[in-house]
Order: sequence, then C-alpha cells, then structure tokens
Amino acid sequence: MHQIILLLLLCSALTHADISRSEETEIIQQTDQPFILPYNYVENLDTKTGYGPKTGKWFTNDKGGHIDSSITGGYKKPGSNISAVLSDPIPDKNVRFRLTKLDKTYKPIAVLDEKINSKDAVDRPGYSGRLPQDQDALYLLSVEILSASGEVEDTMLTVVYVPIQEINPVMSLDKRQYTNQETVTLKIRNNGPAVITLGHRYKVQKYNLNDWEDYPIGIFFTMEGILLEPGKDYEQKVSITDWAPGKYRIIKEVSMWDIYDIKETLTAEFEVVSRG
Repeated sequence: MHQIILLLLLCSALTHADISRSEETEIIQQTDQPFILPYNYVENLDTKTGYGPKTGKWFTNDKGGHIDSSITGGYKKPGSNISAVLSDPIPDKNVRFRLTKLDKTYKPIAVLDEKINSKDAVDRPGYSGRLPQDQDALYLLSVEILSASGEVEDTMLTVVYVPIQEINPVMSLDKRQYTNQETVTLKIRNNGPAVITLGHRYKVQKYNLNDWEDYPIGIFFTMEGILLEPGKDYEQKVSITDWAPGKYRIIKEVSMWDIYDIKETLTAEFEVVSRG
C-alpha cells in the first residue's frame, strides 16, 4: 500500500514538473519574440500610452484643426537626431514637447526630455533632441498644446523604435544543379531580429577562368519594396532557360527596414548542365 501511494506521489510530482517546464518554455518563447513596429504605428497611441487624443482643435485631422507638423517617427538608429516642428505659431498657448521611454506594451516608463515653448514666442514651436544609445528601445515623441490653466487642448503623438542593429538573412536554392530548361527557386529566410526589406532585383555572375564575371540576364526589374518580418520567408523564381553550362551564383541585396546602411549581400551558387 505504501509503495502504491509513493508511486502516485512521484507521478504527480513528475507531471507537475513537466507542466512547469512547459509553461516556462512558453513564457521564454513569448519573451523572445522580436518587437515589430506596426505599419500603422500612430493609430490609437493615445489609448496605448495614456496621453490625450488628437482633438482637432489645433492639429489637423478629420475633426478640424489647422496646424500641421513635421515629426520624427518610425525606425531609427541609436543616438539619432529627432525633431518636431509645427507649421504655424500658436499665439497665447504654451506647447509642451516630451520624449518618453515606453515599454513594449506602449506604457510610459520615464520622461527623458521635456521642453515647453512659451506662449509669448513668435516663431513656430519646435523641438530637437537626440535618442539615447540603447538598442531594442521604444520611445514616444509627444506634442501637447496647453490652455492657460495647463490643461491639454490637443495632442500630437508618434513613436520611434530603435531595433537591435543587426540582420541575419539567409538565401538558399531548391537545388544545386539544374538543366538549362529549368527554373531556379531561391528562398530568403529572415532570421531576425529586425524587419528587412528587399526587392525583385538580383544579379547573376558566372565563374570563368578562376574569377566571377557578371552574366547578362536581360531583365528589367520593377522597384517594389518587399518587407520581410523575422521568421518569414520570401521566394522568387529565376528562369535559366538556354543558359550555357557552367557554375553560376545569384546575388541579392537586403537591408534593415528604414535603416538602409545596415545591409547584407547574399549569394547562392549553383551549376547549370545541358539537358541530356
């Protein structure tokens, strides 16, 4: 009887341990998911951050307003310059600019910088600053027009995200050898941690006399940009009909989205043989 009870206790402990490890793994996987700034990142920022809405009293929107703005947003590098400038002076109104660090749920962590343009200023209200050197960091840039009593009358919001400054794309082919009547399928895998951008354009080189030489393919490429999120694949077909037998490689350029000087040149080699 004691042996049966002991066996049941051991099974219960093992089951509990397995569940705990499973839950822990799930939490780790959720935590490791890369942060991606959505394409419509300015939508519902007031609700997400707890700041006031864009009322249309001053800033232009579908409710009214007449003040436009030029304001930094989107993906940026660490230490980048940021700014916000309004299109017109706003007599008798203080304008408050803030740079706030956010967590990944868009909740404010800390105000990093604040400037208030005096209501007596005659120039267009504006702000300029510099992001910290942190990577994988999310910031809110806010502009608030204040009443004489300090109440917020209208709000302009945007976010800036500084991703980890690296990309890890990999290009592969469906085969290593083809006849000159086949089509090559290339695949680019984005291994993260950032969104990458690429186009349809590619270059081909042929190996000749111990060196790679450009191989004319006579194709005109359109200029569409393709965004590839971490963990996603992109496939492209390459026709090699009537190519001369030999060793070739395809070359494609990819870069980080909105930070185009972080880029990689991808190559994949293959052989073309005559159809028997």
